[in-house]
Amino acid sequence: MTEPHSTGSNGSFGAYQRRFLLSAGGSLALRIIAAGLGFLIMLILARVLGAKDYGVYAYAMAWIGVLGVPATLGFPQMIVRNVAVYQERGEWALLAGLLRLTTRIVVSVSFVLAAVCGLIVWVRWGSRENNSMPLAFLVALPILPVIVLVQIRQAALRGFHDIMRGQLPELFVRPVFFLLLLLLLFGLFGRFSAKLALFANFLAVSISLVLATIWLGKVRKGKPIVRIPVFSVGSWFYEALPLAVVAGMQTINFQADMLILGTIKGPTDLGVYAISRRLSDFLAFGLLAAETAVAPRIASLYASRERAMLQAIVVKSGRMAMVFVAPVVLILVFFGKDLLEVMGPEFSSGFSALMILATAQVINVLFGPNGQLAIHTGHGKGAMVCVAVGACVNISLNFLLVPRWGVVGSALATGVSLVTWNLLLTIYLYRRTGIRTLAVFS
Repeated sequence: MTEPHSTGSNGSFGAYQRRFLLSAGGSLALRIIAAGLGFLIMLILARVLGAKDYGVYAYAMAWIGVLGVPATLGFPQMIVRNVAVYQERGEWALLAGLLRLTTRIVVSVSFVLAAVCGLIVWVRWGSRENNSMPLAFLVALPILPVIVLVQIRQAALRGFHDIMRGQLPELFVRPVFFLLLLLLLFGLFGRFSAKLALFANFLAVSISLVLATIWLGKVRKGKPIVRIPVFSVGSWFYEALPLAVVAGMQTINFQADMLILGTIKGPTDLGVYAISRRLSDFLAFGLLAAETAVAPRIASLYASRERAMLQAIVVKSGRMAMVFVAPVVLILVFFGKDLLEVMGPEFSSGFSALMILATAQVINVLFGPNGQLAIHTGHGKGAMVCVAVGACVNISLNFLLVPRWGVVGSALATGVSLVTWNLLLTIYLYRRTGIRTLAVFS
């Protein structure tokens, strides 16, 4: 077996790892700050709204997450990969065309989706007396076109290797302004409704879009000016389609439990479950930080056949994520019930669900950045199949378990599906690329 092609000496390999560690470390620090802000926001929403209205809020935001998939069409991940590659090759006309076309498409699609869904919901449920969840969804719809455009801007920034500013709008700017607006509402009125919280979220997302647009403009100022963009529409859509399906399946895995539980059991059970799941989601922040830092580098290393360096970076990112996970697990195990009671006494019944979801998230982190490896090595179609299997497991088990076991049944369904697609994808990637993503490998 021949040695993998190398672009430099061991010194360059070490420099590359140092750059990765700085990016990943900065991303992890930002994720920790975001986790703190997210906890404060969750605490305020839970304490002010209570389980029922928090469930109404969570149900509306879950639908926005689902609609975001067809609105973005798989473009964000494709943009990260192609912007990095086009910049590396100096193909500035293609880069300009990519950003222009994807921006126009996602804005158009998201506005059409919001209008059509709004009309359907209003005609079907607008005149009903017990319509708090449909009306909250209508209030949340303006968030859709704004949030998908933020995703496009952030993807471009990360493709330019501006990793930190490619995360700030979503992880810092939006939660900071959302938190400030919630505090302002509470200070002025003493309480607020789920609909008012959704409107505050819309304002915060809009502010993050403005800053993301400014930052992307600054990054592009130092690049060559392109008068006539080049469009490779067919190849971009061909590349984005499997990514869109993968994103759709991942979103189903992420939101199916919320939507099915809310529909079958109502907003109160959903509110209890949503808080437990949100706490368990903090365990994945370390992995998300490492993935964000490593994503643009995976495409470059795989294209240049730097397999040894790619293996080292992938494993290192998984181990860094595990360092973050360990203390968070201990906090949830020993103080999880207390944390739930801080949110309100009605949320403490979600502790069993919290433990189930936390176990699944630890296993998820152990599997490493397999999703990013699949996307940025051209194995999106294989990932699509693996995640689709997980989504089918998720939906089937939720419909089977939720009617009988409610919150705990939804947690079991979500945990099993998360482990299932991770296992399938990790095995598939090892057979296709020879890269082992499990953090326990060296």
